[in-house]
Amino acid sequence: GPSSTASNSSSSSTINSSSDSVFQQQQQHHAASQEQEQEQELRFVSPALCSTSASFFHSSSAYSRNTTTTTNTTTNTSTTRTSASAGKKVKPAPIGDCGKQLSYKNCNIHRCIPGINGFVQGGDFIMGNGSGGESIYNGKKFKDERGGLALKHDRVGVVSMGNSGKNSNTSQFFMTFGELPQCDGKHVVFGQVVSGFGVLDALKGVQVRDHEEVPIPSIRITDCGAFHPLVTPGAGYWYDQPDPESFSGATPVFVVRPRVAIVAATRAICDKFRNMLGNHVVVTPIGVDCDGDCGGREDAAVEKVKNLLESFAIDLVVVAPVYQAAFDTLSLPKAWSALDVDIRRDEIVIVSKPVEAMMKIRTQSWIGKRASYHLDGVI
Repeated sequence: GPSSTASNSSSSSTINSSSDSVFQQQQQHHAASQEQEQEQELRFVSPALCSTSASFFHSSSAYSRNTTTTTNTTTNTSTTRTSASAGKKVKPAPIGDCGKQLSYKNCNIHRCIPGINGFVQGGDFIMGNGSGGESIYNGKKFKDERGGLALKHDRVGVVSMGNSGKNSNTSQFFMTFGELPQCDGKHVVFGQVVSGFGVLDALKGVQVRDHEEVPIPSIRITDCGAFHPLVTPGAGYWYDQPDPESFSGATPVFVVRPRVAIVAATRAICDKFRNMLGNHVVVTPIGVDCDGDCGGREDAAVEKVKNLLESFAIDLVVVAPVYQAAFDTLSLPKAWSALDVDIRRDEIVIVSKPVEAMMKIRTQSWIGKRASYHLDGVI
């Protein structure tokens, strides 16, 4: 298969490419055991070859719980799939020279290098093992882009093209768990994960077969599509709601989990908010007095939340009452204003104590008021 110089400690690794965004994870435990190994399945949702931020979601089994990873990308590829959020139909993915649709739907994540200096690799929708891949350019390999080669693999969640050498990009990609300086200048960086880091954390710890770097759990992209900021939910899962009028007996409903930044004095207080909110939201804790977060500076907390909102990494922020005055200075993010959305500042910044937080998210936030969204814990 295609090779590269990425490695984890002393082991060398292969990396391949893609142009993808928003991934979804489902972990299932199966009772049957083979050779005393417990099988798991991690399912992702990623955008199918799209040119902007990406994501979309796929119906899975009843009561399944999933999380999503949203990635900003600027790759020049074609969008495929019906956008249910926008209510518009787009052309289906074209058929490639391989005889398959040029889409990541049901594509395996075929390689994993666990640990802080590792990565996950996918995008081989032809063979599913890293030996295949095809671009939208008549199936041909395409050249490296200089701008992407100049970017660094210097953090968690960098999304980069895999290759088998210079100017050999196809459809394979990888996402980093940490710094991979050995990939700088050799692989084209085209995206950055901004939401759903829990998915990467889960992958970072998966078991792999000895000396093969093949994950033991089955990991695959269950569906893909375009992510429309403030329209497509950033996190959640599909629930097969019982429906006696449906032929299958159930109707899939997407249950939204709001992505919430919690601003409080310490991480311990953030944990109190998290405990009250339970699993109904995806939490990003920000401890104002924590050296690793804001170092006691309220303005730093405001700036951090502003950046998260600008990148659509969170949907809203819950602020402890003691910091209400500091967050009165936070205005509607420019990126949000550019979308001409009917969302007010007081529907983004929610001032609350831990015990009231869930109720206020459901009744006061823009995401709680949106009639087309089914919030987790409400349906």
